[in-house]
Amino acid sequence: MGVSIDLRKAHLTRQHGDLVAVYTWMNDERALILIPAHRPGAPWYVVFESAAFKYDDPKYLATQCVKACDVMGIEPSRPNWVRVATIINEGLPDLI
Repeated sequence: MGVSIDLRKAHLTRQHGDLVAVYTWMNDERALILIPAHRPGAPWYVVFESAAFKYDDPKYLATQCVKACDVMGIEPSRPNWVRVATIINEGLPDLI
């Protein structure tokens, strides 16, 4: 079963090059959703508010950024991991 998001109803949307960070609700919980902007139908990476505290740990953040690139089909390179980490890290205050 697919999930769709109406970006007009999102709390906040930010474009980060080829990634879009959407701050909205999913499963009745606030979430930061990373969506590949130029690949419709590509998988998303979701950070739920209840797990946001885990991303303060640099080791956890690094591990999850590798997974996020894998999930979204982004080239698994250090610059992409850092880019995803920066988007998540800078977006946490807006999520919580």
